[in-house]
Amino acid sequence: MAHAELSFGSSSFGSSGLSATRDKKAVEFENALEEFFITTGRTKTDNAEAIADDYYQRAVNGELEFMEDMFFTDYIESERLYVVANSIPPERIDDEIAIIKQNTSFLNPDGEKDTGAIGVRVDFENGHYYSVQVYVG
Repeated sequence: MAHAELSFGSSSFGSSGLSATRDKKAVEFENALEEFFITTGRTKTDNAEAIADDYYQRAVNGELEFMEDMFFTDYIESERLYVVANSIPPERIDDEIAIIKQNTSFLNPDGEKDTGAIGVRVDFENGHYYSVQVYVG
């Protein structure tokens, strides 16, 4: 796999530029994921968001191979980049939202923090919710 496409510089086409008519559950899940990662100490960046958008589009286009039709990971050591993507059936999205919100509530705000950048993209297409989380650093 060629990795040159992963260097986006300071591109600014993150989730903030998406249509205002996005699926409400997708927005809720994306916001909950971002809150979790920011609470752990990670920083949301345009570059990580651009990479998440790229992997999201690749997932929607059927270019990623999901294990058990649900889970994909990619690790690129030279870029210090870790990607997790999920294909979530609509009947599971409420459970996924509840789980990440519960996990966030368990975090100790005074605890040790992670470092690095985070990018998150969640949307509903092709009858599934696609969630992509990118960790850089």
